[in-house]
Formats: sequence, structure tokens, C-alpha cells
Amino acid sequence: MKLLSLLAEKVVDDVSQVLNEEIVVMDEKGIIIAATDDTRVGATHEVAKEVLMSGQKRVISTHQAGKFQHVRAGITLPIRFRKRVIGVIGITGPESEVGGYAELIQRMTELIVHQVYTSDVSNANWRGTELFVHDWLQANHVTKELSNRGELLGVDIEIPRYCVLLEAEGSDELDPPYPPNLENGDVLCRWGSSKYLVLLEERGRQKDLIRQAIKNLTDHFRFYDITIRRVGVSKEMSTPGEIQKAYSEATAAVESCDVGSVQFYDELTLSLVLHDLSEETKGHLKEKVVSVLAAEPALTETLEALFENNLSLKQTAHSLHIHINTLHYRLKKVEEQTGCSWKKVEDLLLLYLCTRLVG
Repeated sequence: MKLLSLLAEKVVDDVSQVLNEEIVVMDEKGIIIAATDDTRVGATHEVAKEVLMSGQKRVISTHQAGKFQHVRAGITLPIRFRKRVIGVIGITGPESEVGGYAELIQRMTELIVHQVYTSDVSNANWRGTELFVHDWLQANHVTKELSNRGELLGVDIEIPRYCVLLEAEGSDELDPPYPPNLENGDVLCRWGSSKYLVLLEERGRQKDLIRQAIKNLTDHFRFYDITIRRVGVSKEMSTPGEIQKAYSEATAAVESCDVGSVQFYDELTLSLVLHDLSEETKGHLKEKVVSVLAAEPALTETLEALFENNLSLKQTAHSLHIHINTLHYRLKKVEEQTGCSWKKVEDLLLLYLCTRLVG
């Protein structure tokens, strides 16, 4: 890693907040690239060049400082990243005053460098995988170029996978660090402002192992104040060309999923009917029933509770905290405004589908 001036300026700013001393940061050539005294930037620090070569701390007395240009009394220490010296930090002042915390400042600087590097790598992972998956989804056929790009990211597109869509709420400003517990070969990327897309390698994974992989990701996001609300999982895609179908399945699953749950596409029933309805049919239903329910939230809430309680009037009234007579009144109002009676099977099915459209 190269110690760039912007990173060096961050080091100076952060260290200056806890230390009221003059700070300088030198790059791998011994050139001052950031300092609390801006007039020193651009000068060559001769002692820093010695520290770069030896990798050892150097204490500079006032007498010694007088022998060099652009050098002041103080302590210079190497900045290491992955066991390699990438720069030098200097703290101006008598050793008796700054020596006690010089190594602490050195460690703090190295932590800042590591944090910035980790953030850069994480951002590169997010951007790289998002572009790759987007192009994969848009491809009419899988090309050698796409396969090669996958290899660079450590992704073998020929391996069977599950497409998993995670609906999230939380911070939209920054992505969290790329999950360290993501298994090799699995792919994760942001998908729009409130979703994440995961392509899990099949590897003999049964549903319990898929749920565990999802839990690991959910725990990771929760640590960064991002809550995964719902998760949809496709059927296995056995070839890379099936990714569009798998994505459609994952979308249908997550749209049919209750909050806090994981929904597998192959476990869907009536929700599949709703997902596969044409826009024309959905428009007709919205005109006939959905618009009425959307304008009357209490009626929608009543129908949803009725379905959740398996048509038990007593349990429905209890869950809504209303009198049974109020429930009868609301159901009668539904029939009057939509022409659908919950007592007729055909009407009941229509009302169920329409409540899902409203939701």
C-alpha cells in the first residue's frame, strides 16, 4: 500500500485531536506529505530516510536537528502496513515530553492506515461485484469475457447457485464492510437502495444450511445497524444462463414473504398465482377491488387478520381488539363496497389476492 497525501492528512488531523504537538508524515521517499505546519510539506526529511531504511525509531536531539535541513528535534517512527514500512511519522518536541506516548501515536497511525485500506478494499468489493452481477443478469448469453471477469472476482459462474434477495432497512449512505464470513465463491452485492443480492453456491446445501448462511449475513448487517426485514430464495439455478429466472423467483419469494421471515420460492402457493398475473389482470383487480381496500385501511387490516386467523371470527376480533359485532359490520362493508363476500369461495380467493396486492 502507498501512503498517499490524503491519507497522511487524515493521520495528522486525527492525531492532532489527541496530541497538542507538531506532527509530520513522510512517504516512502522521506518527503513530508502532511504536517500540522503546512510550510513543511514538500520538503525532504533526511532522518525519515534513515528510518525507512532501518525500520527503527530515531530520537533527534536539538543538536542533531541542527545538522539537517527541514528536521526538528523530536521522535521519528516507522509506519508499518502488513510488516512493510510504508512511511514515517514524526513528533516534534523533547523526548522527555513526547517520548511517553510516541509509540502510542505510531500504533494509532498504523490503525488509521489499516482502517482506510480495509474500507477501500470493501468499497472495491461492493462496486466490483455489483457491476459484475448486473452485467451477468443483463447478458443474453454467457460469454468467455463474463466468465473471465468472474474468475478475477473469485466467482465460478458455472457452479450451480441459489439467488437470494434480502430486503433491508437502515443506513443508505454507506455500505458496511464486506462480510468476512462470506464463504469463498458466494457473491454479495447491493441491489438498489434497500436490497442486497446474494448468489450462494449450491455445494449440497440443504435449506438449513442456506438459512444459516443467511443468518450469518443478517448478523453481520445488524452489527452495522442494518436490519434485514425479509428474504426470498430461488430454486437452484443449474446453469449460469438461468440467473434471470432465479432472480425472478427470488423477487417473487421476497414479495410474498412476511417480515422477519425467509421464503423459499418452491414453497410458494397462491402467491405464485399473484406474481404471475399479467399487468392487465392486476389493473382490472385494482380497479374492481384494490382501490376500495386501499382507501379503507381498516377494511384491509380486517381482511388480513381474517386470513391470518384462518377465517375464525372470534380469533380475528380478538387479534384486532374489536367487538364481534364490529367485525361483522366491517365484513358487510367489504361486501357492499367490493361486491365480494368472504363466505363465497370464489370471492374469498379474490379478496385474498387483492389484500396481497394492496400490501
